[in-house]
Amino acid sequence: MISNPRSRGAPIHWYGVPLFPADVPDNFDADPCTWYRYKDPRDIPERFWERYGISSGRRGRTVDPGATP
Repeated sequence: MISNPRSRGAPIHWYGVPLFPADVPDNFDADPCTWYRYKDPRDIPERFWERYGISSGRRGRTVDPGATP
């Protein structure tokens, strides 16, 4: 995760979705960090939005993989 607390939500503001959702272990020395990738941003679990204080009703724009920038 990004170390600066003000920057952690930056991907959501830039792209509209959490880009690197991960489950952080309690014991960094023994347990792995688990990262997830979702093809459809609508499949990202609510817990990853809640970390940034965003509920599903207040999500930003969603990414359309077929859209041109």
